[in-house]
Amino acid sequence: LWASPSVRTVLGWEPEDIVGTVGTDYLHPEQMSLATPAKDRLRDGQVLAGRARFRRADGSYVWVSQVVTPLFDDEGAYVGSVSGFQDAEAEVHAEQALAASEERFRQMMAAAPAGMAVAGLDRRLVVVNPALCRMLERDEEWLLQHTTLDVLHPEDLDTVIALRARLDAGETVDPCEVRVLTGSGGVVWVQLGTALLRGDEGEPSGVLVQLVDVS
Repeated sequence: LWASPSVRTVLGWEPEDIVGTVGTDYLHPEQMSLATPAKDRLRDGQVLAGRARFRRADGSYVWVSQVVTPLFDDEGAYVGSVSGFQDAEAEVHAEQALAASEERFRQMMAAAPAGMAVAGLDRRLVVVNPALCRMLERDEEWLLQHTTLDVLHPEDLDTVIALRARLDAGETVDPCEVRVLTGSGGVVWVQLGTALLRGDEGEPSGVLVQLVDVS
């Protein structure tokens, strides 16, 4: 029934070109199955928010962030909706790239022959790979309930604590040899390599740990 002039910026259409058409005509074919459930929720009075792909005037599709608000008449009958949306293409592509990067990291961790882990700043293990589980004779569930210090030989705790302090100070730390304890009570000499992980703003977010058996 009406379209704002900003539809030109997001979708490339002139407002008069889309007035009188049906909104779902612009929805990507792969997302058409979402239209009917969405309309049912609108009739129930729900405000919908999410992302969808819409067809631009040049035939391409663009991701948009959309909020749809239902409209009711004085009798409480559903009569339509108001849809507001903005371009979310760059945001979606950034998230997809991040997801792909994280998936590659998971695959590398899983395939690595060395024991590898990611620990939080509180030293609690948050990601461990199969090689580390085998080396320490511990399952993933047990490891994720413990810290890096929990698997170290008591005599090497001071070494690792000092190493972490240097990492926190921004230093690059060379690998060192320490002992770790296995689930059966054994001791394994490992070469310990660590690197500080940082978030989007450059702030420390965790520590990457690599253990190579040098027994």
